[in-house]
Amino acid sequence: AVVSTQSTGEPMSDAQIEELFVSVRDVKVVDWYAYPHYNTSLPLPDFELDKGLYHLNAIEHAASAIEMSCIGGRNVANLVWTYLTGATGPNPEGICRDGKVEL
Repeated sequence: AVVSTQSTGEPMSDAQIEELFVSVRDVKVVDWYAYPHYNTSLPLPDFELDKGLYHLNAIEHAASAIEMSCIGGRNVANLVWTYLTGATGPNPEGICRDGKVEL
């Protein structure tokens, strides 16, 4: 048996499901609210709270998901590198091997 998970903003139609899979035996739909819509007039907090003190999940005031935590973690890693090395910007070599310095 093959099990698959699809995350979509709206429920998928039978036609869409049939387009993705050759054989479908059972479909279970779970409303997960993975893509919430936020309406706020509050400003986003800074990642850097003070010299060397960082708020890893500052971005979650705008949206909450594991992807947002990854972005926040990557941005804080860049801030820590900049703080510890006294550099004026992100690590030019990139914190990851792919050469990207922020998401």
